[in-house]
Amino acid sequence: YLFAALDKATSELHQRPERDKVIICIHDGSPVWSGREGRDLDLSITRITAAEKQAIKVIGLFLGEGEEELRKMQRLFPRLVHCTTPQLPDKLGKVLVNLA
Repeated sequence: YLFAALDKATSELHQRPERDKVIICIHDGSPVWSGREGRDLDLSITRITAAEKQAIKVIGLFLGEGEEELRKMQRLFPRLVHCTTPQLPDKLGKVLVNLA
């Protein structure tokens, strides 16, 4: 249900006065839901693309392993932090500094 969470976050960020708006999605690499609306992966890509067009930066945070999951995450997030837990502060910090 990542797409629904992105809808909620985007809606709430539009109500905020801050100039810079960022969504950080922590993901395990397995968007598996599929329903009447479509597949979660496809719906989420659409939501992220729309958020980016509205000047909301979306960062994916993937701490998982596996080449297939990593490829999904690279397809899903234009900004992806893929690392081990000890590397997280440094890697995420660099991405956030680059947004400023």
